[in-house]
Amino acid sequence: MALATAIILSINKQSELRRQLFYYANKPVHLILADGSSDDWTSGHGGSIGEMTWEYFRISGPKTYLKRLAEASRRVQTEYVFLVDHEECILWSGVKAAVAFLRDNKDHSCAGGRADTTQLSRRRISLVPHYNTKNKFCLLEESALVRFLAAFQSKRTRDLTYQVKRSSDFRLFAETVENVN
Repeated sequence: MALATAIILSINKQSELRRQLFYYANKPVHLILADGSSDDWTSGHGGSIGEMTWEYFRISGPKTYLKRLAEASRRVQTEYVFLVDHEECILWSGVKAAVAFLRDNKDHSCAGGRADTTQLSRRRISLVPHYNTKNKFCLLEESALVRFLAAFQSKRTRDLTYQVKRSSDFRLFAETVENVN
């Protein structure tokens, strides 16, 4: 059984989806590849590599992001889910730590680490903090109201987007915004 589901939303980046399969290969994760391209991906509609399983679906069009997000949320069978950009990854050690935190803290709906940007430097890939390091972002406060205020006053939605979430909370959000233009 998969520990979590990763949803990868892409459009016209099908060649980069294969990287996600390679990174998460042999890990207990299910990948949902939600594509907005005009043509189907030639690598098929599903499969597995060790413990990792994956499925692919396509809803064509540049304005289909929220529809693909909602459809992907309905396909999630695990208790935990996370979004991954088609070009990047969430380290597996971070996924396991976030799931452990959520299991121990039932009042939190998401958990995870920092959101960094990858950069090529001297022919090596490195991680660069996406936000000013002086502006630390943390949602570990005891009070749910304090956490809510910190999240929405920070204007740091990227830090929330790429976190492990409870699937039920994520599905509610995705289905609520599905028909927003």
